[in-house]
Amino acid sequence: MFIIDIFVTIFTLMLFIGIVVGLIIILYKYLYKRQINNSLQGKRTFGFMEPVNFIFSIFFIILIYFAVSSQIKINNLEDMISNLNNNFNQEIFNNNSRYYDLLYKYEELVEQDKWISEEEFEVLKFTEDKKQANVKISFSIKELKQNARLYLVITNVADNSTVQKVELTDKSILAFSQVVQLDINKNYSVYLLEETEMENRQEKIRITVNLLDKYRHWIVNE
Repeated sequence: MFIIDIFVTIFTLMLFIGIVVGLIIILYKYLYKRQINNSLQGKRTFGFMEPVNFIFSIFFIILIYFAVSSQIKINNLEDMISNLNNNFNQEIFNNNSRYYDLLYKYEELVEQDKWISEEEFEVLKFTEDKKQANVKISFSIKELKQNARLYLVITNVADNSTVQKVELTDKSILAFSQVVQLDINKNYSVYLLEETEMENRQEKIRITVNLLDKYRHWIVNE
């Protein structure tokens, strides 16, 4: 429908221009003939050019007009597209800024709500045969229920089977470090388990003790 409207508009404009040009040419021919007659009668006349030259002049002026008009419209369209593009890019930038602001606030809220924080592990030393390593696991917790028992539950990442369950005895502060001995041919997930008479709570410590990934080159396949 939009294309039809454009076609009708262009056709109407061209028809109007054609009628105007036609009337101008007819009028000019009339004036030119009148000038010739007056000249033959010895009357003073104005200097009219030949009708053919006049027609070419008219078409040349029209072409110049359309060329200039088209260039102006193209420049305006380019400016409009450039403005739209700038507005679009600015809107994307603003949306990205809002997204990252919301993401940052969400991560802050998640971090504030987490029971466990400041998790890390450190490989201290290896056994003589280099098949096991002493690993220190450190972390902090936000709170500890009264008379609760705390355990580190270490599982094999491959099958989630429990490898060790170690009770944490030093609970004077809410920061803990525990050294455990682990085989280097596995990767381990670590959980913190809190047990009370009323309920249990378990949360994954956000580290993976990836001994297999780190020391794969030491492992000899039998």
